[in-house]
Amino acid sequence: MRFRILLLALVLNYHLGFSQDSATLILVANKNADVFIDGTNIGMLSPNKPQKFDAVSGEHYLQIISKESPTEEKNEILSLDAGSQKVLKFNFDIKETIQPIPIAELNFDIPGILLSDAESGSNNKPVFYYALDAGDQLIINLKMSNKNGSNSTKVFSYPDGNILFSKDDFQDLNQKINIDKKGIYGISFATSHSFNRNMKMKVTRVPSSKESVQFNTKVVSKEYYNAVTVQSPQAFYINSESNAAFKNGKSKVFIPFTIPENAVKWYYTFSATRDKDKINESLKNFNLLSEITKYLNSKPGISFALNMINQPPGSDYCDIYLIDHENLSLSQNDQAFSYLPVGSRVNYKSGTVEVKEFINTPMYLAINNPDFSHGINVSIEIVAIVKETQLEMAENQ
Repeated sequence: MRFRILLLALVLNYHLGFSQDSATLILVANKNADVFIDGTNIGMLSPNKPQKFDAVSGEHYLQIISKESPTEEKNEILSLDAGSQKVLKFNFDIKETIQPIPIAELNFDIPGILLSDAESGSNNKPVFYYALDAGDQLIINLKMSNKNGSNSTKVFSYPDGNILFSKDDFQDLNQKINIDKKGIYGISFATSHSFNRNMKMKVTRVPSSKESVQFNTKVVSKEYYNAVTVQSPQAFYINSESNAAFKNGKSKVFIPFTIPENAVKWYYTFSATRDKDKINESLKNFNLLSEITKYLNSKPGISFALNMINQPPGSDYCDIYLIDHENLSLSQNDQAFSYLPVGSRVNYKSGTVEVKEFINTPMYLAINNPDFSHGINVSIEIVAIVKETQLEMAENQ
């Protein structure tokens, strides 16, 4: 009996001693979190619900660690007095939970390497473009219908072509890519297999905020027209026919040129005079490139009329023949040759000529001085209008 009384006294003394040295902590956090004191887990907090904890008086190291993201942590050094109560509130950043937004779900073929160059050239390799907002996370899920052969993909910014991600030798792929800057991004594909490979692709984006949820990922193709120089303004002298006949001079000059393949039409401006000073002065005022550029960037656009272009002065006649390569040597050797009337002018002093044919083909302007006694000074400029296609983000961005 005496032993039981002694044991009860010891227990009472322990609890009295503990209660004399204990303090109360009331903790609250806005996220699910674990509570640690001096490295020991003493419980858990539910969002915005105060929780009471007993603690021994003295100094302690308190840690509140988010259960949703263990890297989020609140720390505090506590000094607790015996019998005291301390209330602490911790606020973690609340990130909006935004579900991935589908952009595209496609099924397409990647050309194999045994196809002809015309079919498997780089322009025909699958490339898909999407507009993305700053802070987006792009998610690409790829599955090959046939596992034979290796495949490669690249994600790059447009138009600078900076590569954000590339992967070779894969059959299936699930990749997340962070987008730092709003703009257009391309996804391209290639395969090392001999024949076509079939690819299934899902593209989604996770916006960085609710304000970006309605961002339009559509990319539109727009056409622009630009003027480019084919032959810069040039002046030269052509001998008379008598000089060519008796003094080995040349009464013809040949201007070689090739109009770019993406051109829609081209022009040349011409001026002829016996006075060298006048032709040099006229050459200073040749501005066919700037004039066409001005109209392309104004209301007429590509539909401007030829008579809107200022015509250079000229006082003496020349013959200008548009010829192809097959007729070049014939004309050079003063043999009968064929010329193309659409771009040719006979007894021509000055003016501007418009031509819509013979794109991306080596051509020549054969300029002939028909005068028997007098040489002549001529000047010429050739300009083409080219069509360029450019990708842009949709209007509402």
